[in-house]
Amino acid sequence: MKSRNSTKPPLGLLLVVLLGLCWYPLFGQAPPVQARPDSSISMSPLQESQPETAAPAWQRRQFSEQTLAELEEDGDMDYALAKADEGAWDRFKRWLAYKLAEVLGGASDSGLLGALFYAFCIAAGLFIVIRFLDIDLSSLLHRKAAATPIQAPEGLTENIHALNFEAEIATAVQREEYPRAIRLVYLAALKRLSDGGHIRWEPGKTNRQYQQEVQAADISTHFTRLGYYFEWAWYGNFPVDKGVFEQVQQEWVQFSRKAGVAA
Repeated sequence: MKSRNSTKPPLGLLLVVLLGLCWYPLFGQAPPVQARPDSSISMSPLQESQPETAAPAWQRRQFSEQTLAELEEDGDMDYALAKADEGAWDRFKRWLAYKLAEVLGGASDSGLLGALFYAFCIAAGLFIVIRFLDIDLSSLLHRKAAATPIQAPEGLTENIHALNFEAEIATAVQREEYPRAIRLVYLAALKRLSDGGHIRWEPGKTNRQYQQEVQAADISTHFTRLGYYFEWAWYGNFPVDKGVFEQVQQEWVQFSRKAGVAA
């Protein structure tokens, strides 16, 4: 019969082995690295072997006068920017841009200044063309074209020399037909000019053609104003009251005096 001690290991030995397995990872770790003060840091052997060298002495150098003279005479070495000749148009654009910048402030940064400048140039160009071609802009704003031939009012003969303008104007004013009355005043002015030899009356002519025929400056001024009232009242389709007609009458009186005929 075998003894129990020969088949089972001692209990104390098992406890020692288990405790050893539990504590082994803790003892197996490397100790933490501790920072050393700066005084303890030593230089590497390579650094210790290199001798200290002194800074090079300062030396003053001078350029060759001959070389400098050759470079000055060499045209390829001239990097100065040539200033372009500024004409009157360039000076005007620069002046206009400066004035617009003063008015608009920071608008130039957003591109608005350039757009306004080109818009101004276009408008100025159109104005010059209109003045050069002598285009009547007022006729473009009217309901009917101002180039429509001058004709007598509806129901009347087209011969202005056979009309009784005083009676027809009085009738139109009495009926408060002021646009028609202003038209009759303008036709009466045409008759005065035709009688005085200032124009040549033809039914197919336009207002503009008659105005260009009048050579006398003082007569042309008042005749042009009467034409403006006529186009504004008859073609413009604007409301015309008694006050406007009274202004036309005053202009008619001034025109008649300049034309040398009693009003």
